[in-house]
Amino acid sequence: MLPSSSPSTTATTIIRWGILGCGDVVEVKSGPAFYKIPGSRLVAVMRRNAALAESFAERHHVPSFYTDAQHLLEDEEVDAVYIATPPGNHKELALLCAAAGKPMLVEKPMARSAVECRQMIRGFGQASLPLFVAYYRRHLPKFEAVHALLKNGEKFGKITEVRLFCSRLGKKGGKEEWRVEAEMAGGGLFLDLGSHMLDLVDWWFGPLPLASVQGVAGRTGSKSSSSGSSSSNNSGDSSAPASSSSSSAAEQKTAADVEDQVRMVFKTKDGALGMGTWNFASSIEEEYIQIIGEKGHVKFSVFNNEPIIMTRRKEGEEGGEEGVVVEEIGGFDLNASPHVHLPLIAAVTEDVRRWKEAKEAAAAAAAAAAAVAKEKAGGGGGIEKGRREGEGEEEELQCRSTGASALRTSEVMDKVLAAYYRGTRDDAFWTRPETWNMM
Repeated sequence: MLPSSSPSTTATTIIRWGILGCGDVVEVKSGPAFYKIPGSRLVAVMRRNAALAESFAERHHVPSFYTDAQHLLEDEEVDAVYIATPPGNHKELALLCAAAGKPMLVEKPMARSAVECRQMIRGFGQASLPLFVAYYRRHLPKFEAVHALLKNGEKFGKITEVRLFCSRLGKKGGKEEWRVEAEMAGGGLFLDLGSHMLDLVDWWFGPLPLASVQGVAGRTGSKSSSSGSSSSNNSGDSSAPASSSSSSAAEQKTAADVEDQVRMVFKTKDGALGMGTWNFASSIEEEYIQIIGEKGHVKFSVFNNEPIIMTRRKEGEEGGEEGVVVEEIGGFDLNASPHVHLPLIAAVTEDVRRWKEAKEAAAAAAAAAAAVAKEKAGGGGGIEKGRREGEGEEEELQCRSTGASALRTSEVMDKVLAAYYRGTRDDAFWTRPETWNMM
């Protein structure tokens, strides 16, 4: 057993965390936050590779490590769980967490599809457990500043348009190739990067009316050549010569042939029109969100450190370059702390602490009522009812990213991608790439 490096705390309840999956994202961006936050401890980690699990535990002074998720969930020292595996494992692990009675923070996107998200929410609802999703940008100062600007209606007037743009170089291979494998990621980089942008829109403008969301997706870059030599997906021409198998294999559809281009239009609940473009087979590296109002607009990067650019018309001016004021709002270095998940994890830990204390208080009250009832045969019902009165009261959550909000983002992405995956993403679409509607 290794000593804990967690700081001392005056919190009344310490939340002891376990992590399922301790890869790159956990090493710096999220993992250390669990033992740097007051009132939080990291007590167990799990990774299938025992050597890597032990190495992580040693570097981060974690007392216990496992190679099996169920063993970590059975650890009575673990109060809550962070799932940091690819989305393909989220639903299965989440339901195990719910069965074990553990509150959970899960990486984004919440799952491969909205139907899996709903199954996760149902499991946690039935177990009366809190569920959070790691859309951590909701808790970063840069995006809180945008939120504050938008709440000040005098800055921009009525918002009329929202633009989302993300263009990345087409890349092949690499150690994180699972991000473009449908079975593990649920689709292409749109789910990984586009989900962050759409989640911010959900936070700032509220749920998008799904009836207003329309989209088209396609694969315009090079097709995968990772499929096997089987000709089961060929045209059925049995007379094709054997020598053609190598050339036809490159044309077969595989679970790696996910979308690399997405276009989307939508309308916010207040009537602003929106447009999104994601191109992951591009020669351009650029991304931004631009929000346009009647009096001005704001533009900023989501994934880089550039300042927020706010442009407003001068009071009393009709417009034109001479009639505008451009202001840079900086100081929001996304790398100011290497542990960028820390603000979100601090909020989640506080919510779990409140939940745990309320649960323990309810259990103590129930036990006291039961004891009184036992002493006064037949007279305990009213007392227990009195003791339990008010237990259903809910405090406002500190964490802004819940299962409910993450589900909405997944529903929007499913609506946009449905045609590409031949009309539905409610089934195991990653097992039927031959049906996908590739361009």
